[in-house]
Amino acid sequence: MCQPQCKQPTSRLCSFYTDCAEATLKCGSGGCPIKYGLKNCLGFQGDLAKYTSAGQAFIWRTMNRLQVELRDAITCDSTCGQVNNAAFDSHPRCYIASGFFDLPVEDWYQLMKTVGWDLVGMQSFKQIIQTAGGCGGEMFEKIERGITESLEKAASDWVNAAQYLTRAAAMRILKKMIQGLLGHGGIL
Repeated sequence: MCQPQCKQPTSRLCSFYTDCAEATLKCGSGGCPIKYGLKNCLGFQGDLAKYTSAGQAFIWRTMNRLQVELRDAITCDSTCGQVNNAAFDSHPRCYIASGFFDLPVEDWYQLMKTVGWDLVGMQSFKQIIQTAGGCGGEMFEKIERGITESLEKAASDWVNAAQYLTRAAAMRILKKMIQGLLGHGGIL
């Protein structure tokens, strides 16, 4: 990183993406630091209260790890493409090292909601495959338990049934998508 103040990203702040990464790379609004880094950092900060305490701790750990990985990928002569690839490649190891597989399934569901359409695309699919490959069948079992729990809650809580059914459907789609990407069955 070219700026001395950028040597150590400040924990829990998103300004690293604009003040350091974008200031060095100058990729513009469509580049990785702004389009993905800043956007998702702000999204996670905005949705923080929707996560369990374990999910919140995971977000802070992951945010810091991702910024450190991005810092390490940037040199004064880095291109936007090089940094984009390095940033995406770092996500699975940051997620796993930050405790992704220890999270309750409701945090996985919330992660999917927070990231939203950024999950669609070849680089994101590659991340999902690499992350899911790090835990074997444990991930699928946890998702299935989450689906079952959501369906049970929907059956017993008619007032919030739509919310629980939406959660169950989203988790089922996530499971099918990951299974399809890993070759364990077709998508939907």
